[in-house]
Amino acid sequence: MTYKGIVSLLMALTLAAISGTPAAAQEREAEVALQRAMHVEQVEGDLERAIQLYKELVESFPTARAVAAKAQLHIGLCYEKLGLTEARRAYRDVIDDFPEQRDIVAMARERLASLAQELAEL
Repeated sequence: MTYKGIVSLLMALTLAAISGTPAAAQEREAEVALQRAMHVEQVEGDLERAIQLYKELVESFPTARAVAAKAQLHIGLCYEKLGLTEARRAYRDVIDDFPEQRDIVAMARERLASLAQELAEL
């Protein structure tokens, strides 16, 4: 099976697993948008376009907190890969805006600590 086929199958299974309530529909749409942005980031390697897709997701799906937190984290990861200082602000936004998303906040804190270490070594 091709990569596209695997991604399509995984997205279909994810959609099938979520119930049909309006909140679930929003969550489902947010998950699909996240998968699309991650594909652009990780497979296509278009970090700037991925950043825009992640930002749109955070703005469009504020009630899908877990997905929005992941998107905000990925904004920081993209900025970091591009060598931009905006990464620190993106990670701080994860910590400040999504405190209930403990695992994602922990990752953002780790990335901030790593960036601080790199600056100290310069």
